[in-house]
Amino acid sequence: MAFALRKISIEDAPYIQEYASDVRIAQYTASIPHPYPENGALDFIMSALKNWEDNVDYTFAITKDNQFCGVISLFEISWDAQRASIGYWVALPYWNQGIATFAVNEIIQFARKQNLKEITARAFDANMPSIRVLLKNKFYLTRTQIHKAVCDTVYLSHFKLKL
Repeated sequence: MAFALRKISIEDAPYIQEYASDVRIAQYTASIPHPYPENGALDFIMSALKNWEDNVDYTFAITKDNQFCGVISLFEISWDAQRASIGYWVALPYWNQGIATFAVNEIIQFARKQNLKEITARAFDANMPSIRVLLKNKFYLTRTQIHKAVCDTVYLSHFKLKL
């Protein structure tokens, strides 16, 4: 079983559309709406490819044995301050297989090659698997804040990693 990251592509649209439409993905991310909009995946990919071309952010497909299983992005990049944020999600059929831990480690290596010195990440407190992924990759908690979600008030933890 081989995990890999590759640049997101139009061919990923059907997978993103299907997997991101699952409420269990949306409930643990701050950026995926539910219900997921029709053509949401295509719009997301087109924006991600434009941002990649403009060096604004970098979005990767996470794969297992060449099969799409999630997304990870390096975004909110400040080239002057040498820092960025990461965000990621893994499709439900691929949960609990070490894929997110692998992907975060890979994007850390990519960030180093971009000469970034700091990465931040956020996770809802209810998303303990994601928090464990960040801690395994040596991120540390910097603060927790109240976050107003669509239908609830939740706690959002902020993490940091110095490279």
